[in-house]
Amino acid sequence: MFGNFVASHNCVAPALSEQAPSGIPLLVMAISRLLRSLRSLATTRDRKAMMKKFAIMRHGLAERGGRDYERPLSRRGREQAALQAHSLKENMGTIDLAITSGATRTVQTLVALRSAGLQVAHVAEVPLLYTGSWSEVVEEIAEKAGDAESVLVIGHEPTVSLISRLLAAEDSPVYTQLGYGFSTAQYVWGTLDSWDDLDRGGWCVRGLVRPASA
Repeated sequence: MFGNFVASHNCVAPALSEQAPSGIPLLVMAISRLLRSLRSLATTRDRKAMMKKFAIMRHGLAERGGRDYERPLSRRGREQAALQAHSLKENMGTIDLAITSGATRTVQTLVALRSAGLQVAHVAEVPLLYTGSWSEVVEEIAEKAGDAESVLVIGHEPTVSLISRLLAAEDSPVYTQLGYGFSTAQYVWGTLDSWDDLDRGGWCVRGLVRPASA
């Protein structure tokens, strides 16, 4: 599943040819070009409607001290998560499946998001987000996603930034900003054709969103 994968088509639509066959009248050529453009727009619209939406988020700022797995969000961490709810709703719509690591700070980040208005249909825990390798995490996410149209993953550094960089298509609009570490409550979101494409380079990352000052 984790071989090389080229998915530049996910982010950049192919350009229409401007070269007309010889001998075709200009009016016919213009009509033909218009029809091709309309077909291309319809295909792009239909394809976007069928695309899956996928977001990866780091938990909000947590309190220091105590057992790491059980560290709760700080007040600022809860505010950070709440501030991200609106943009997540705009970019992702209703979340069909939200996945946390089960660690207290990821669970509480999801609670804060939902309290601030983010609609989430189903929730699952993937402990590998806390302890596993990136390849194990991706396999588990793809399996859990099932028939979901939109999935939000809430995890930890350095896993979330590593996965984002490895999965992103190189022509993603924010590709050069990935892989340098996520600040608390930061997320990236994008689209892919199917969960089977959740492999290196199979995800077009369309936005990177950091929380406003909390």
